[in-house]
Amino acid sequence: MDRYAKLAALVIERIRIQDDLHLKDLALNVAANAVVITDNDAHIQWANQAFSKLTGYSLSEALGRRPKELVKSGKQSQSYYEQLWQTILAGKVWRGELINRHKDGTLYHEEMTITPVLNELGAIMHFVAVKQDITERKLAETKNQRLTQLYAALSLCNEAIVRCNSDEELFPQICRVAVQFGRNEDGLDRLGERSEPASQLCCRLWRRHGIPGRHPDFYGCR
Repeated sequence: MDRYAKLAALVIERIRIQDDLHLKDLALNVAANAVVITDNDAHIQWANQAFSKLTGYSLSEALGRRPKELVKSGKQSQSYYEQLWQTILAGKVWRGELINRHKDGTLYHEEMTITPVLNELGAIMHFVAVKQDITERKLAETKNQRLTQLYAALSLCNEAIVRCNSDEELFPQICRVAVQFGRNEDGLDRLGERSEPASQLCCRLWRRHGIPGRHPDFYGCR
């Protein structure tokens, strides 16, 4: 009887462990944040449904591959990744933000935490990464920054209008504001969108409207 009782206890314990594992697996799968488990060489061993939603890759597509093979965008420098690896290989938790690429080619911002999992000897066996899509938050921050810059630019323009007595005096002041707050010389505006550099815009307007007087050298209108 004792033998059967022990066997029954083992069966019950195994069922309890299986139920516990199933419950944890279910909880991770319905979590809002993406969760990825890799081996110590960053090969994906498991990922939840939120990971598939975030990246566009199913678990079957991701298994055995490294995250960088799937979502690396090239927007981070090599030194950024070196610092990341230096941190987690030292057994420390890394937290930071990345710009990654979805399977469909679109870019997204993510906030990520990578935690090393150690065995009883202190050796790293796995990495667990928790990822959160923060694209909307970053877009909102960029918009607010742009509005703040626009308000500052308009304030400077109003000051110039009050201070200047002629178009010849006003135009260079307005162009200085445009160069300071507008589009950069690489053709990217403050939102990262391709557009005309401010100095070229001022130069073109200067020629079109025939503002009298000598234009400043920084317009490049020679």
